[in-house]
Amino acid sequence: GTGVVLAFITLFVFVETLPRSRINSAERSSNGTQRESIRESSAKLIADPVFCGIVFQQLLASGILFGHISSSPFIFRGHFDLSPELYGLTFGLLALGITAGAVISSRIDPLKALGVGAVGMLVCAVFVAVCFITNLSLWAVLPLYFLLMACLGVAIPAAMTAALTLHRQRAGFAAAVIGSVGFVGGGLVAPLTAIGEVTRTASIVVVCGVLLVLISFWLNRRMKLIRGVELKL
Repeated sequence: GTGVVLAFITLFVFVETLPRSRINSAERSSNGTQRESIRESSAKLIADPVFCGIVFQQLLASGILFGHISSSPFIFRGHFDLSPELYGLTFGLLALGITAGAVISSRIDPLKALGVGAVGMLVCAVFVAVCFITNLSLWAVLPLYFLLMACLGVAIPAAMTAALTLHRQRAGFAAAVIGSVGFVGGGLVAPLTAIGEVTRTASIVVVCGVLLVLISFWLNRRMKLIRGVELKL
């Protein structure tokens, strides 16, 4: 509800603060091309199937991230019976996994990072689900969980890089879309992780991982065969 109110205020209440005498001179960007309105930028982003695929992948990846954040107390405190101190250390270790993945992502091609991250998440998610179902110990789950978070760290920043590289002229608006959709994915998935046993959480992660892989393969095929664009950092 709050987001809807803020969006309404932004679109219909806030007014242009730039003086009219300077608007005409600011309508052109530094490279001489005409600036686009929000409506024009939105139309071009929506009409780009590759950008929409990246957005959907970011939605799913963010669902895994926020699902992990919301379910980790139930998994590590409830299922594995860790103390508050050990749970804090475990959560911090998994956060380091995301950071390590982001570092790796910055060194490889964005589309390749999307594919590697998605495949890695799917493989790790399947093994984590098996560990949960078979009630294996924390020492069996933790390395796989760390790799899952590392693959997540590879995929999330690569989506932003790919989207902004495709739409340099409207990079600000594209970044806003990519950034906001992450909270949508988190809002959809996070409440589900508190329902039932930890196996439900694992199932959600596996489903998201499968969809991520399918979208990654489609994105790579679409970029290479239809647009013929290779994204480079």
